[in-house]
Amino acid sequence: MTNEYIVERDGFAFVVPENHNFKFELLEGQQILDVAIWSKDNPKSEFISMGHTLWKTGRKISKGSQLWSDYKIRRVIVECVDETEYESSKDGWFHHLLAGYCDDEENNGMGSCKTNFLNSIEKFGLGVENLNDNTINLFEKAGPKSDEYRLQGGKSDAKRGDYITFKSYIGLIVSVSLCPQIDFMDGYYYNPENSKSIKISIYE
Repeated sequence: MTNEYIVERDGFAFVVPENHNFKFELLEGQQILDVAIWSKDNPKSEFISMGHTLWKTGRKISKGSQLWSDYKIRRVIVECVDETEYESSKDGWFHHLLAGYCDDEENNGMGSCKTNFLNSIEKFGLGVENLNDNTINLFEKAGPKSDEYRLQGGKSDAKRGDYITFKSYIGLIVSVSLCPQIDFMDGYYYNPENSKSIKISIYE
């Protein structure tokens, strides 16, 4: 084990060495995670490209999905290597996806995943200009609507003990935001007091 962290609310940023696994595990129950990823050596220029990853991999993230950067030479910098399996996947639902993040205005000034990101990456010399929609969403159930290209949300199947594991192909800076929204079927709300703790494990 290289490192292990418990995150209880808000946001947390950490370094992942090259060729290491980093695992997100739910400790108390369903908890949506927003995750942003940068190159450790060149974070202001190289980071996850939602656009190129969508083109090469698709919006759904599952075991075997590769996440791409788009700087000079496009390359895979992260791969999903393991995850909890869900029965609803057989019906076309997916549980991890390429998507953005909320901001304070959307949440009536109560805080947001964007603010959590910004507070956590300040120690790496990064700021709002370095949030480039280089984000993924974990443990959030979604699927395509039958009559249009947009996604529809579903009540998440995630529970205590569920996990997803990624492998780094380069050194990374990773930021995770604990979003208190659990079920988008009930309408969107944001209350940091509703966060449920997670464990992050980093290992070879």
